[in-house]
Amino acid sequence: MQKKEEPKPLVKMKTELTAEEYAAWMAEYEPKLTQAIAGTPLELTRNARSFMVTLPVDQAFNKDRPKMLMPAMLGPITKVTKLLESDAKTGVIILGHSDISGNTALNAQLSQDRAKAVAAIFNLGGIRHDRLLLLGMGEDKPRAGQATATQRALNRRVELIITPKGTLTNTLAQYRSAPYGVLAANK
Repeated sequence: MQKKEEPKPLVKMKTELTAEEYAAWMAEYEPKLTQAIAGTPLELTRNARSFMVTLPVDQAFNKDRPKMLMPAMLGPITKVTKLLESDAKTGVIILGHSDISGNTALNAQLSQDRAKAVAAIFNLGGIRHDRLLLLGMGEDKPRAGQATATQRALNRRVELIITPKGTLTNTLAQYRSAPYGVLAANK
């Protein structure tokens, strides 16, 4: 009579890092990201447990073809992609945003299309789907008011949230449920 083999316990994936692990990860990535976007219109924000690189839509996308990235943006986005490519433990969430001009459903689709355009560069750069999430936020998370053209321009953006891979889903869930500014305020 053969003895049945006991099933092996499932290995639970670690999703949160210790404070020390976050500090080390942040210290490693901040200078690299700063250098990758230096001299470009991209903005880098350090949050409590992630970095946010913001691409202003008016400078990043073609005005006549609003889903097409400007050639000048390919270099900085590719540099960020190369940083992440060599580190399988880091991932990115790409969020497209619009302002309130126009139809709400069209704004949601446009923000999704812009997020996809940026995600395509990450895919071409070798970032696997398990390290990449994208979402079109539409007009739901403005970073400024909507009364003036300047404010609306600030709201039209694509954000790259760079975080340890194991925290991607939790970070996205937190971002979706929080009013804009809550994550950015955790600096």
